[in-house]
Amino acid sequence: LSLHDALPIFWAGNCRGDWKLLWESTSATEAASQRPRIFSPPLQQTSFKTKLIRIEFNQSELPYYTEIDAVALLGTLDPISNEAKVNKLLPDKMGKIMQSIVDRRLHILPQNTTEILENCHKQLHPAAMKQFTQKLSQREKSAESHLGYFGVLPYEILMSIFGYLDLRALVQISAVSKQFRELSYDPYLYRTVDLRDIFNLTSDKTLDWLRPRCSNLSALDMSWCGNYGKIKPSSFVEFLEYAGPSLQFLRLDNCHVATRDVLEAIVRNAKNLKDLSLGNCHLLNLVDFHVLTGLTNLESLNLYRTTVGQSTVLSILCGNRNIRNLCLACCPNIDGDDICIVLSHCQTELECLDLWRCSSLTDRGILNLATCSKLRDLDIGWCLGIQVVTGALVHLIESCPELQRLYLTAHRQTGDRELIAVSKLKHLEQLDIL
Repeated sequence: LSLHDALPIFWAGNCRGDWKLLWESTSATEAASQRPRIFSPPLQQTSFKTKLIRIEFNQSELPYYTEIDAVALLGTLDPISNEAKVNKLLPDKMGKIMQSIVDRRLHILPQNTTEILENCHKQLHPAAMKQFTQKLSQREKSAESHLGYFGVLPYEILMSIFGYLDLRALVQISAVSKQFRELSYDPYLYRTVDLRDIFNLTSDKTLDWLRPRCSNLSALDMSWCGNYGKIKPSSFVEFLEYAGPSLQFLRLDNCHVATRDVLEAIVRNAKNLKDLSLGNCHLLNLVDFHVLTGLTNLESLNLYRTTVGQSTVLSILCGNRNIRNLCLACCPNIDGDDICIVLSHCQTELECLDLWRCSSLTDRGILNLATCSKLRDLDIGWCLGIQVVTGALVHLIESCPELQRLYLTAHRQTGDRELIAVSKLKHLEQLDIL
């Protein structure tokens, strides 16, 4: 792994929705290096067999993209941890009582049971419990604030401070006091909700908890969340019926919750939606995507690696004339040339276009795409049907002087003419001619 200040996080999954954090870097220097090398951190043990590894990178502070040459998985089929060894002894079929005990992890005894029992006895001592209950009751009846200087701050200042907290911190701080709990319910704090950091914890209960707080929800990112039945599509449909009217940005990348019923709920309730991302939602079939033609205010659309059909894409492009960002990378059911022709007539304000691995894109489509002169980000990597001898690629580059990122991956015909045209781009930040 080539890792410099990337702060990676390693997870293991059991392919049923359960995840175990294997390793997380605690500082930038822990993963820092100026050269590629083999990176093998000490991993936590899992209680289940795994063949699903997830690697996350925080690249927000990096001036480049982290690259991975290879990932080697070394392990054993024999149980390693104490919990795994105990679980192996359990029968395949268990009754309700036994299953309940296992679900609560009560069948695994801690290593130092004496210390656990002593702590429990101390905390549950009748006299101590009575004293604690009396103090709690007096505090709840008292009108006196126990928040120190926070108790004298204006509501607006407190809300401004709470606005810096993420979802996990808001949940924790709501347990501090009644006042903090009331503040944590304010819809102002939930205009933008990003669940990616707690993808391993999200479930139907997460949506139930969010629903009364999201009356003014503007942006929701549920990428990677709710898979393996953790969130039912019906639950998400109910959530959209409540929070959809104010929704403008919705991302459901790699999300099994995205079904036809969910798409219909999006179109029905989120009339003001501007940004929709359904990358790698492989449970949706070609017909399901046609529902999206009911959206009319889109400015950004990501359908990366989906089965969306040609007619659906054309209808969306004609019905949403203000699209700035469009990703149709690795979509096998589209015709790249026809897409570019429609873009040249309907989307002249287009800024970002991703057609990576579009085998149907040729120099004919590239010539038409030159009409979109405001392009800043263009990925036509592995579009091997483009013939540079026609001069189409040079014409496109010269027609788009604002290009900042250009991906020509695997265009082996790229030569001097194309590179001369690229060299004249004054705003270029990234070039891929691998």
